Amino acid sequence: MPEASASPVPFRFALRFVLAFALLALPWPHWHHLWRSAFLQVANITLAHKNDAREVSAEILQPAVNGTDFRLTIVNRGLMNSDGSGPVRNLALNAAQTEMRPMAFLFALIFATPMQWKKRAGYLAIGALLLQTAILSILSFCLWRESMELLLAPDSPSVKTAATAVRDGLVQYAGYVLPVIIWLLLCVRGWSSLALSPPPEKLPA
Repeated sequence: MPEASASPVPFRFALRFVLAFALLALPWPHWHHLWRSAFLQVANITLAHKNDAREVSAEILQPAVNGTDFRLTIVNRGLMNSDGSGPVRNLALNAAQTEMRPMAFLFALIFATPMQWKKRAGYLAIGALLLQTAILSILSFCLWRESMELLLAPDSPSVKTAATAVRDGLVQYAGYVLPVIIWLLLCVRGWSSLALSPPPEKLPA
């Protein structure tokens, strides 16, 4: 019985992925600026807000400071002085690492997966929405952790320690783990096509 031969699909998948990721992640002129500007608009709509005590604002840092070019600032209005001074907590980010590269990673994975273009376009849209929601959820969690330092959230030692550990893990690994998880959820049915070519059909006697 003839064995299944190795398929050229894995090679094509790897080549398409590398090319797509490189094209999306390279620092093209104005490319990072467009990403930061779009990210700022999304952050202002979803994360930045004011209420009786808590105020969150978002801004682009120009020039970048220690590799960070995006900042979320949280204050407790009840702790601020009349001259505007008071305790402030900042969540400093690199927009490319937080937003652009995870999106580019996901887009490259879906683009490289063998499937019809119509289905690929739909998965790109769904995947981008899922990943953006996940990124904003992580940032919301990080802001909640910073709120503990401003008496805006429970700050018991055990809760603070657990929240810090979760935050550090999410910040360090989520940028590349989340795109892979979303890609597998969307494209898992076609995963077998990346392994081996189907064995040749047996001719009738």
